Amino acid sequence: MASNNNDKSIAATALLFLAVALMLAASVRAQALLAPTPAPAPSQNPCPAGFPNLLAFKIAKMQFFLSNGTTLVFSLSRPITTSMASSLFKGVPRVVCICFPSTNSTMTMIRPLECQQA
Repeated sequence: MASNNNDKSIAATALLFLAVALMLAASVRAQALLAPTPAPAPSQNPCPAGFPNLLAFKIAKMQFFLSNGTTLVFSLSRPITTSMASSLFKGVPRVVCICFPSTNSTMTMIRPLECQQA
């Protein structure tokens, strides 16, 4: 009789371990399915998208140069083409970004700036 109870105990323990293993496998699979998608890779563009105003540009100009060697240049007008902008800075060993007003306002100090790589 003791052998019968011992067999039942072993079977119950084995079933318990099997149930725990199945629950862990299901949990891992569920976590993999529900995991958030990774963020997209950062842009390879070394130039900033722009600045809210000329003061922010002036403050960032030195920080960009010291952190990664990028030179920010202010222009009152948008370069006509990227190739035109790059020809202006041909032979410059560092990255050059031209920043210009993004709106047609006469108040240069307060209008936002866009930037593009020269």
